[in-house]
Amino acid sequence: MSRVPARHTDTQATHDAIALTESSLAQAGEDEVWMISYMDIMTLLLALFVLLLAYAKVTSVSSPVSQQARSTTHSLRPSATPAAQPLVSSIIEQVSLPMVGISATQRGYITLPKETAQRPVIPPLQAEPETPPVLQEEGRPSNLTNASTEEPPPDASATAPARNNFLETIQASALGTRIEVTAHPDSVNLEISDNILFEPGSATLKPLGRQLLDELAALLVNQNYSVSVEGHTDNIPIENLRFASNWELSSTRATNVTRYLIVRGITAGRLRAIGYADTHPRTDNATAEGRAHNRRVSLVLQLPQG
Repeated sequence: MSRVPARHTDTQATHDAIALTESSLAQAGEDEVWMISYMDIMTLLLALFVLLLAYAKVTSVSSPVSQQARSTTHSLRPSATPAAQPLVSSIIEQVSLPMVGISATQRGYITLPKETAQRPVIPPLQAEPETPPVLQEEGRPSNLTNASTEEPPPDASATAPARNNFLETIQASALGTRIEVTAHPDSVNLEISDNILFEPGSATLKPLGRQLLDELAALLVNQNYSVSVEGHTDNIPIENLRFASNWELSSTRATNVTRYLIVRGITAGRLRAIGYADTHPRTDNATAEGRAHNRRVSLVLQLPQG
């Protein structure tokens, strides 16, 4: 039986140990390769999340200021009317948001000159209402301060001749006994009872009423008086198929009298019809006599001067 030398045995053991070590190192190297790749990926993801978070913060901080700057820029545009431009420096100064790491371009607001920021805010000018021109009549001084478009009431002495002439004409005719005449400084009122002109609750002229209006139109047709035909009722409500209230009744009566006078030759431009219902009573409506006195048609003649 041969005997292996001791030196050969030691050499073989050394080779086996080296092979085992290299095998362990190779296996360890393979295990660490995926760990390095994994760490690289995690590092990249972490960097990406940091960038996204920083971008989100920048956007949330700069967005309100950008909107404010856009509204400010719009307010600085010239308007169609000559008005002072509003200042925006005070608005920008009131916006207090964290601006760390944000440039002036990202902030989005406008920097105004120092002189503009110190100007006072001037309210817009409002257009003044136009004042109608006042014409100066010959021989009369103009008064622009207290000028009025309303004509002064006529002088009683100026309308006296026309009033007296008309009263004499009425008294000379047969109308004086059927019409109540009341003279005023600038007008003459002719009061006609409703029972002469209309049936109760009706607005259709009676034959007797047409005859009276024929005589009255003959006196007025050649005159230049303005005539206001006014219908009046008592305070007893009326409601039928034709009239819902005394307003409709009084207005229709005044209109029918006016139309009849136009047919008889009086110019339509001189006439107007008004219904007053029971709002202009002459006496108290508490009695039947008073109500009958209030049911009437009045012709108000506006007398000319001279």
